[in-house]
Order: sequence, then structure tokens, then C-alpha cells
Amino acid sequence: MARMRDIRELQRVFGTRVLLRRRELGIRQDELARRAGYASHAMLSGVERCRRLPGWEHALRLADALGVELWELLVPTGPALARPRRREEPLADSLRRAASLLEEGQCA
Repeated sequence: MARMRDIRELQRVFGTRVLLRRRELGIRQDELARRAGYASHAMLSGVERCRRLPGWEHALRLADALGVELWELLVPTGPALARPRRREEPLADSLRRAASLLEEGQCA
């Protein structure tokens, strides 16, 4: 079973790649939706905002409408797709601080 983090990462990569390719082609969402055979651009909007991940059939239709192979929309490459740095959890910060205090002998 895929983990939620992996699914969110896939949504982020796929959505960003679709958005970048559409902009590269200089077309609007409604035009891409028409080319992909969608009734409206609502689903496409969700994909580009990294909120929705289409099924395989829709993903293939999008790739075809964008003039790329499906795998090209799934591979995280380029600076725009570099994984953002994670904020360290407050717990991790607290544990590090406690460990340094212990090492300095300030806690017993």
C-alpha cells in the first residue's frame, strides 16, 4: 500500500510537470482540457494545484494533449521540481536542545 507522503509527492510532481508543460506550449487550461477531451477545466485545475491525481486513462490523455510521454510527467527533474526542504519538527529541535544541555551538564 502506498504511503500518503508518496501519493502527495506524486501529485506534486505530476501537477507541476503538467503546469510547466502547458505554460511552455503557451496554452490556457481550457484549451488543454479541450485537447484532452474534458468537459471543463475543473479537473485540470485540481491537477495543476497538486490537489488531484488523475487515473491512468486521464493521465495518458493529458500526456497526449501536451505532446509528451506519460513518464515525462512523472519524473521529478529540474529546479522547479526540486523537493522543498522540510521544516524540522519542533520535537526534534527540543530533543537536540535537551541532548546538548545534558552534554554540557546543565541537566541532571
